[in-house]
Amino acid sequence: MATNQYGVVQKKWLTAFVLSLFFGIIGADRFYLGKSGTALLKLFTFGGFGIWALIDFIMIATKSISRVEWVQDGKNDKKAALIIFVVAVVLIIIISSSSVNKNVNLQLDSLTKTPTITTNTETPVTQTKTEEPTIPADYKSALNQADTYANTLHMSKQGVYNQLISEYGGKFAEEAAQYAIDNVTSDWDANALAKAKTYQSTMSLSTAAIHDQLTSEYGEKFTEAEADYAIQHLAN
Repeated sequence: MATNQYGVVQKKWLTAFVLSLFFGIIGADRFYLGKSGTALLKLFTFGGFGIWALIDFIMIATKSISRVEWVQDGKNDKKAALIIFVVAVVLIIIISSSSVNKNVNLQLDSLTKTPTITTNTETPVTQTKTEEPTIPADYKSALNQADTYANTLHMSKQGVYNQLISEYGGKFAEEAAQYAIDNVTSDWDANALAKAKTYQSTMSLSTAAIHDQLTSEYGEKFTEAEADYAIQHLAN
Protein backbone atom coordinates (compact mmCIF):
# COMPACT_ATOMS: atom_id res chain seq x y z
CA MET A 1 0.00 0.00 0.00
CA ALA A 2 1.57 3.28 -1.13
CA THR A 3 2.08 5.95 1.56
CA ASN A 4 3.82 9.31 1.64
CA GLN A 5 6.61 10.34 3.95
CA TYR A 6 4.09 11.04 6.73
CA GLY A 7 2.53 7.56 6.57
CA VAL A 8 -0.63 8.82 4.85
CA VAL A 9 -2.20 6.41 2.34
CA GLN A 10 -1.97 7.47 -1.30
CA LYS A 11 -4.92 6.45 -3.46
CA LYS A 12 -6.29 7.36 -6.88
CA TRP A 13 -9.30 9.62 -6.40
CA LEU A 14 -11.14 8.60 -9.60
CA THR A 15 -10.89 4.89 -8.71
CA ALA A 16 -12.23 5.54 -5.20
CA PHE A 17 -15.03 7.70 -6.70
CA VAL A 18 -16.15 4.94 -9.10
CA LEU A 19 -15.98 2.26 -6.37
CA SER A 20 -18.00 4.41 -3.98
CA LEU A 21 -20.59 5.25 -6.64
CA PHE A 22 -21.27 1.70 -7.81
CA PHE A 23 -20.10 -0.55 -4.96
CA GLY A 24 -20.09 1.69 -1.91
CA ILE A 25 -23.04 -0.17 -0.37
CA ILE A 26 -20.82 -3.26 0.07
CA GLY A 27 -17.81 -1.30 1.34
CA ALA A 28 -15.65 -1.61 -1.79
CA ASP A 29 -14.46 2.00 -1.47
CA ARG A 30 -13.24 1.50 2.10
CA PHE A 31 -11.51 -1.76 1.19
CA TYR A 32 -9.72 0.16 -1.55
CA LEU A 33 -8.72 2.89 0.90
CA GLY A 34 -7.27 0.29 3.31
CA LYS A 35 -9.93 0.74 5.97
CA SER A 36 -10.70 -2.99 6.27
CA GLY A 37 -12.38 -2.91 9.68
CA THR A 38 -15.00 -0.32 8.80
CA ALA A 39 -15.27 -1.82 5.31
CA LEU A 40 -16.43 -5.14 6.80
CA LEU A 41 -18.90 -3.35 9.03
CA LYS A 42 -20.19 -1.43 6.02
CA LEU A 43 -20.48 -4.68 4.04
CA PHE A 44 -22.52 -6.48 6.72
CA THR A 45 -24.87 -3.50 7.22
CA PHE A 46 -25.33 -2.91 3.47
CA GLY A 47 -23.67 0.44 3.64
CA GLY A 48 -25.31 1.34 6.93
CA PHE A 49 -28.68 0.83 5.22
CA GLY A 50 -27.56 3.19 2.47
CA ILE A 51 -26.92 6.17 4.74
CA TRP A 52 -23.24 5.38 5.37
CA ALA A 53 -22.69 4.65 1.68
CA LEU A 54 -24.15 8.05 0.74
CA ILE A 55 -21.99 9.87 3.33
CA ASP A 56 -18.82 8.11 2.12
CA PHE A 57 -19.67 8.95 -1.51
CA ILE A 58 -20.05 12.64 -0.65
CA MET A 59 -16.80 12.63 1.36
CA ILE A 60 -14.89 10.92 -1.45
CA ALA A 61 -16.42 13.19 -4.08
CA THR A 62 -15.34 16.24 -2.04
CA LYS A 63 -12.02 14.59 -1.07
CA SER A 64 -12.87 14.89 2.64
CA ILE A 65 -11.78 11.38 3.73
CA SER A 66 -9.17 11.67 6.49
CA ARG A 67 -5.63 10.21 6.30
CA VAL A 68 -5.77 9.75 2.52
CA GLU A 69 -3.65 11.60 0.01
CA TRP A 70 -5.41 11.66 -3.31
CA VAL A 71 -3.41 10.94 -6.44
CA GLN A 72 -4.84 12.05 -9.81
CA ASP A 73 -4.60 9.84 -12.91
CA GLY A 74 -4.84 12.91 -15.10
CA LYS A 75 -6.00 16.48 -15.34
CA ASN A 76 -9.53 15.48 -16.32
CA ASP A 77 -10.34 13.29 -13.32
CA LYS A 78 -13.18 15.54 -12.17
CA LYS A 79 -14.64 15.75 -15.67
CA ALA A 80 -14.49 11.97 -16.00
CA ALA A 81 -16.10 11.54 -12.58
CA LEU A 82 -18.91 13.93 -13.58
CA ILE A 83 -19.57 11.98 -16.77
CA ILE A 84 -19.61 8.68 -14.92
CA PHE A 85 -21.99 10.11 -12.31
CA VAL A 86 -24.37 11.48 -14.95
CA VAL A 87 -24.37 8.19 -16.83
CA ALA A 88 -25.12 6.30 -13.62
CA VAL A 89 -28.02 8.62 -12.80
CA VAL A 90 -29.44 8.29 -16.31
CA LEU A 91 -29.24 4.49 -16.10
CA ILE A 92 -31.01 4.50 -12.75
CA ILE A 93 -33.79 6.72 -14.17
CA ILE A 94 -34.21 4.47 -17.24
CA ILE A 95 -34.37 1.30 -15.15
CA SER A 96 -36.80 2.86 -12.68
CA SER A 97 -39.05 4.15 -15.48
CA SER A 98 -39.09 0.74 -17.13
CA SER A 99 -40.10 -0.92 -13.86
CA VAL A 100 -42.84 1.66 -13.23
CA ASN A 101 -44.21 1.28 -16.77
CA LYS A 102 -44.29 -2.49 -16.39
CA ASN A 103 -46.26 -2.26 -13.13
CA VAL A 104 -48.68 0.24 -14.68
CA ASN A 105 -49.26 -2.03 -17.69
CA LEU A 106 -49.91 -5.00 -15.42
CA GLN A 107 -52.46 -3.02 -13.44
CA LEU A 108 -54.17 -1.82 -16.61
CA ASP A 109 -54.32 -5.38 -17.93
CA SER A 110 -55.89 -6.58 -14.70
CA LEU A 111 -58.49 -3.79 -14.85
CA THR A 112 -59.42 -4.29 -18.51
CA LYS A 113 -59.45 -8.08 -18.47
CA THR A 114 -62.99 -9.44 -18.63
CA PRO A 115 -63.57 -12.01 -15.92
CA THR A 116 -64.60 -15.44 -17.15
CA ILE A 117 -67.79 -16.68 -15.55
CA THR A 118 -68.08 -20.43 -15.39
CA THR A 119 -71.60 -21.76 -15.24
CA ASN A 120 -72.06 -25.08 -13.56
CA THR A 121 -74.49 -27.01 -15.74
CA GLU A 122 -74.25 -30.26 -13.85
CA THR A 123 -77.48 -31.46 -12.35
CA PRO A 124 -77.08 -31.90 -8.60
CA VAL A 125 -77.43 -35.47 -7.46
CA THR A 126 -80.08 -35.87 -4.83
CA GLN A 127 -79.22 -38.56 -2.36
CA THR A 128 -82.24 -40.38 -1.07
CA LYS A 129 -81.80 -41.64 2.44
CA THR A 130 -83.14 -45.16 2.79
CA GLU A 131 -85.10 -45.39 5.96
CA GLU A 132 -84.74 -48.63 7.87
CA PRO A 133 -88.05 -50.35 8.64
CA THR A 134 -89.30 -49.71 12.14
CA ILE A 135 -89.30 -52.86 14.27
CA PRO A 136 -92.28 -53.07 16.64
CA ALA A 137 -91.48 -53.09 20.34
CA ASP A 138 -93.06 -56.56 20.81
CA TYR A 139 -90.80 -58.00 18.12
CA LYS A 140 -87.72 -56.64 19.91
CA SER A 141 -88.92 -57.99 23.26
CA ALA A 142 -89.66 -61.39 21.75
CA LEU A 143 -86.16 -61.52 20.27
CA ASN A 144 -84.59 -60.67 23.64
CA GLN A 145 -86.55 -63.43 25.35
CA ALA A 146 -85.70 -65.88 22.59
CA ASP A 147 -82.01 -65.15 23.08
CA THR A 148 -82.33 -65.88 26.81
CA TYR A 149 -84.24 -69.12 26.26
CA ALA A 150 -81.86 -70.35 23.58
CA ASN A 151 -78.47 -69.31 24.91
CA THR A 152 -79.03 -69.41 28.68
CA LEU A 153 -81.60 -72.23 29.12
CA HIS A 154 -80.35 -74.17 26.05
CA MET A 155 -83.86 -74.74 24.72
CA SER A 156 -84.65 -76.06 21.23
CA LYS A 157 -85.95 -73.86 18.45
CA GLN A 158 -89.47 -75.31 18.76
CA GLY A 159 -89.29 -75.06 22.53
CA VAL A 160 -88.35 -71.37 22.33
CA TYR A 161 -91.22 -70.67 19.93
CA ASN A 162 -93.78 -72.46 22.11
CA GLN A 163 -92.55 -70.63 25.18
CA LEU A 164 -92.89 -67.25 23.44
CA ILE A 165 -96.54 -67.79 22.40
CA SER A 166 -97.64 -69.70 25.51
CA GLU A 167 -100.26 -68.08 27.72
CA TYR A 168 -98.07 -69.16 30.63
CA GLY A 169 -94.96 -67.81 28.95
CA GLY A 170 -94.29 -64.75 26.82
CA LYS A 171 -97.82 -64.39 25.42
CA PHE A 172 -96.42 -62.91 22.22
CA ALA A 173 -98.27 -62.96 18.92
CA GLU A 174 -97.23 -65.68 16.50
CA GLU A 175 -95.74 -63.05 14.14
CA ALA A 176 -93.52 -61.65 16.89
CA ALA A 177 -92.46 -65.13 17.97
CA GLN A 178 -91.62 -66.11 14.39
CA TYR A 179 -89.57 -62.91 13.95
CA ALA A 180 -87.63 -63.81 17.09
CA ILE A 181 -86.96 -67.37 15.89
CA ASP A 182 -85.84 -66.12 12.48
CA ASN A 183 -83.40 -63.61 13.97
CA VAL A 184 -82.05 -65.25 17.13
CA THR A 185 -78.53 -66.64 16.91
CA SER A 186 -77.93 -69.96 18.62
CA ASP A 187 -76.22 -73.33 18.11
CA TRP A 188 -79.15 -75.75 18.38
CA ASP A 189 -76.89 -78.84 18.25
CA ALA A 190 -74.91 -77.47 21.20
CA ASN A 191 -78.19 -76.81 23.05
CA ALA A 192 -79.29 -80.44 22.53
CA LEU A 193 -75.91 -81.68 23.81
CA ALA A 194 -76.16 -79.44 26.91
CA LYS A 195 -79.62 -80.83 27.70
CA ALA A 196 -78.44 -84.42 27.13
CA LYS A 197 -75.56 -83.98 29.57
CA THR A 198 -77.99 -82.54 32.14
CA TYR A 199 -80.24 -85.61 31.85
CA GLN A 200 -77.24 -87.92 32.08
CA SER A 201 -75.67 -86.23 35.12
CA THR A 202 -78.78 -85.44 37.12
CA MET A 203 -81.15 -88.31 36.19
CA SER A 204 -78.66 -90.98 35.01
CA LEU A 205 -80.81 -91.77 31.97
CA SER A 206 -79.71 -94.14 29.21
CA THR A 207 -78.77 -92.76 25.83
CA ALA A 208 -82.02 -94.11 24.35
CA ALA A 209 -84.08 -92.44 27.05
CA ILE A 210 -82.13 -89.23 26.64
CA HIS A 211 -82.76 -89.34 22.87
CA ASP A 212 -86.50 -89.83 23.44
CA GLN A 213 -86.61 -86.99 25.95
CA LEU A 214 -84.81 -84.66 23.57
CA THR A 215 -87.19 -85.30 20.68
CA SER A 216 -90.43 -85.70 22.65
CA GLU A 217 -93.20 -83.20 21.96
CA TYR A 218 -93.76 -83.18 25.72
CA GLY A 219 -90.05 -82.84 26.35
CA GLU A 220 -87.39 -80.70 24.69
CA LYS A 221 -88.72 -80.80 21.10
CA PHE A 222 -85.29 -80.99 19.40
CA THR A 223 -85.13 -82.41 15.88
CA GLU A 224 -83.93 -85.97 15.24
CA ALA A 225 -80.69 -84.69 13.77
CA GLU A 226 -80.01 -82.46 16.80
CA ALA A 227 -80.74 -85.34 19.19
CA ASP A 228 -78.47 -87.67 17.21
CA TYR A 229 -75.68 -85.10 17.42
CA ALA A 230 -76.12 -84.86 21.19
CA ILE A 231 -75.98 -88.68 21.68
CA GLN A 232 -72.88 -88.98 19.45
CA HIS A 233 -71.01 -86.33 21.45
CA LEU A 234 -72.33 -87.20 24.89
CA ALA A 235 -69.09 -88.93 25.89
CA ASN A 236 -66.91 -85.95 24.86
